[in-house]
Amino acid sequence: YSILTSPNCRARTLSISDHHATILLIRSTPKRQRSGRSGHSTTDDDELPGGVEDSSNDDGNNGPQRALLKLRVAPFHKGPLGRKPMTAGDYADQSFTNEDMEASFDIVWFLSRYRFSLIANSGSEYSYYDAVPSEAPAIGQRAAGEVGLAQSLNMALHGLAGETSTARDATPGTNAGIGLGELMLGGFKVELVAPASDQQIRLEMPKPSSSLVKETPELYNTVTKPYIESIVSGDGLDWIEDIVQGKTNSNGVLFENDEYFLHIDTMWKSHPDPRTTPTEDWFEHPSTSDLHIVGMLKLSGIASLRDLRGEHVPLLRSMVADGLRIIHQLYGVDSDQVRVYIPYPPHYSMYRFHIYYTRISHTEGCLVESAHLVDDVIQNLEMDSDFYTKRTIQYKVRVTDELYKRVWLNEVSSDAFALSDLDIADGDY
Repeated sequence: YSILTSPNCRARTLSISDHHATILLIRSTPKRQRSGRSGHSTTDDDELPGGVEDSSNDDGNNGPQRALLKLRVAPFHKGPLGRKPMTAGDYADQSFTNEDMEASFDIVWFLSRYRFSLIANSGSEYSYYDAVPSEAPAIGQRAAGEVGLAQSLNMALHGLAGETSTARDATPGTNAGIGLGELMLGGFKVELVAPASDQQIRLEMPKPSSSLVKETPELYNTVTKPYIESIVSGDGLDWIEDIVQGKTNSNGVLFENDEYFLHIDTMWKSHPDPRTTPTEDWFEHPSTSDLHIVGMLKLSGIASLRDLRGEHVPLLRSMVADGLRIIHQLYGVDSDQVRVYIPYPPHYSMYRFHIYYTRISHTEGCLVESAHLVDDVIQNLEMDSDFYTKRTIQYKVRVTDELYKRVWLNEVSSDAFALSDLDIADGDY
């Protein structure tokens, strides 16, 4: 809630439908600063909702603090939340027009009238809340005579109810006179991502076009591998190390040994709250239709499918066996109903080797151009220990992703180099 009450908070809608909305919250760095963790600047009252600790952006630079609010809402919330959604171009230039600021005011004012109660914390940047109407006054106040979308919606609701605007004793053009219930359109569920990286923000925007990349071993070594190394050497995977080293008490860990751990994936939003729901109640729970478990290596040095060799076959077999056993034991789902696959490239640029366990009825994220069944991978490595160092792999990537930009620049450079080597006679076309 405190980020909403900050005078430096701005809000933009990234995407919205009848049942979901994703809001980007941006809080600019205050003028009076002190040095904080990771070298970024904070103030004593800088605190994200639910006690989430402040963090610098994923690139390590001082700058605005950003968070994503993913709301499961009802259609009538679209009015105050759906005004002027942000585009990729808006995010790139970081500009806010007067109309943008008006929309931002409406969103922040609307959200500030709810109380956010923590219901689950993943142990990383993801946490989950219930939002319910609050008695707290809305923040901010408009200039006299200035009517925003929130007030317009309020008056429209009164009109539908056969009420007049004077019946509420409200001061025209301000938020101050609007009482509880006038814009209290019911509670909703919230997923908070804080801090939110550029990658996470762009994934929530209207989906850009994609392209198939044919990654040869040469392209992997010259473009993809350096890209992976730049991510691994940063701090984007610190949350994994926190779990491995026991720094984070994550309720989502289902199993672990010296080599890997199994964790409830953040994609499984319908999973019962592991903090309050006994594990015996998970068995054959209705939410198992959305089953989404991730198996993550504790060992560093294996970032993706490309790093697998024949020597890793026993490890892969063990991860598959343990995962299917735990899933059947905890959730009552038979092994012939579970798909076990390796994503490549990994989702969200998560370059610490991992595999997913999902229901075969669940297709999100496991299309043929992005998922490799672990049993098939094992067979390939048994035939040739260096199979994935030699194979050309095709995958789909969004044209706005950094990886695609690097691939595209490499192709342009290669084409230019090839043209420079051509001996074209004058008049030869």
